[in-house]
Amino acid sequence: MQKSNQLITLLQDNRCSDCLFMKIEGNPIKHGLLRKETEKLELYLTINFNEECKEISWGKVKFGIKSGELELTLENGKSPYELRHLINGPLVISDDKEIEIKQSSENKNILGSSLSKNKAGLNAKKEDKDKIEKTEKFKKTTYSIDTKGSEENPIWTFKKSDDEITIKGNLINQELATIIITKNTYGIRATFRVRKRDIHLTDIEGILPTFLHANKNKIIENLIVDCLFKKELTPYLSRTELRYE
Repeated sequence: MQKSNQLITLLQDNRCSDCLFMKIEGNPIKHGLLRKETEKLELYLTINFNEECKEISWGKVKFGIKSGELELTLENGKSPYELRHLINGPLVISDDKEIEIKQSSENKNILGSSLSKNKAGLNAKKEDKDKIEKTEKFKKTTYSIDTKGSEENPIWTFKKSDDEITIKGNLINQELATIIITKNTYGIRATFRVRKRDIHLTDIEGILPTFLHANKNKIIENLIVDCLFKKELTPYLSRTELRYE
């Protein structure tokens, strides 16, 4: 029995899912007789940046990334620059605080009774008390996105904003690119990589002695980063593979 053609996910591997979670999905746009031939593929990106806590032999460390690259390797497909999305400068995506005014009504019933010779009456008094609750919320830029690379190997570069220590925030099911398909069978590999210098330690517990000079602390921090990079973040931080046959 012949299997129906469909886009399947062969691999989705997030090595440090708190630091970076990535998911790539595709929507084939078909044409031709009985709409069996794929002409284009819409790619959608879900990605979340935060800090990751890891236990190592000397204690615990928390880290994030300052920048990284998402690279697509396309088999029988092309990504023209004019069909790429999430490019050209800063992206406002992180909800820090939002100004909201909520008004709630608190009802208070006061019961009073009056007695007379003929009847007993029950009077109810109702007091309404309005409460205003105010929380602040605003959007701020946490990183910027640019693109480079060839049509067969497009790359998106994520960089933290100047006032942030690491990248934080998320994109949910955002259009990444429209891929032009050149053959009926095609594949996409999406890989997110970082360099050793992209890693930033945000917290260190039980490792650095308080009596050490700052320069020696820096040497220990560099050793920790080197260890994390080799054991956790190479050859990639996240990878997704899609296949259509």
